Amino acid sequence: MKNTFLLLTFCFFLQSCGQSFLYEKDISLSNNTWAYENKLDFPFEINDTKSLQNLYLDLTHSTEFKTQNLYVKFHTKSPSGKVVSDMVSLELAEKNGVWFGNCGGEWCDLRIPIQSGAYFEETGTYTLSVEQYTRTEALKGVKSVGFRVEKTEQTRK
Repeated sequence: MKNTFLLLTFCFFLQSCGQSFLYEKDISLSNNTWAYENKLDFPFEINDTKSLQNLYLDLTHSTEFKTQNLYVKFHTKSPSGKVVSDMVSLELAEKNGVWFGNCGGEWCDLRIPIQSGAYFEETGTYTLSVEQYTRTEALKGVKSVGFRVEKTEQTRK
C-alpha cells in the first residue's frame, strides 16, 4: 500500500512538472489527406502581453510519407484584424530518411517548435491558420495537425 502511494505521488509530481499549455487543439484530417482547400484554424486567447510563450505545431503523418519535409503557410490574425503570413518548411526526417518524432506502427507523432519566446501585442482572440503548401493538391499521409501555446515563466521587458 505504501509503495502504491509513493508511486502515485511520484507520477503526479512528474505530470505537474510537464509542459503547461495555455491552448492546445488537434484537428483530424478525413481520409488522412490534407487538401489545399482544407485550411486549419486554431483560435486562441491571449490575456497577457508581457508573458512569453513557446508555439508548437504537432503533426501525425504516415511512415510511408513521400517527402522528408512539408511546406506550410501560417497566417496569424490578431484581435484587431491584422494578418501576418509566413511560409515554412517543416523538417520531418533526417537526410538519410530517419523520421523525427515518435514513430510506431504506421504513424509518426512529431512536435515541431514554431517559435520560442513569442509575445503578443494585444489581448484578445488570435487565430492561427495553417494550410499545406506543397506541389500536391491533396497530400496523403497526414492524419492530424495540432497547435500548442506553451506558457513560460519568462516575461518581456
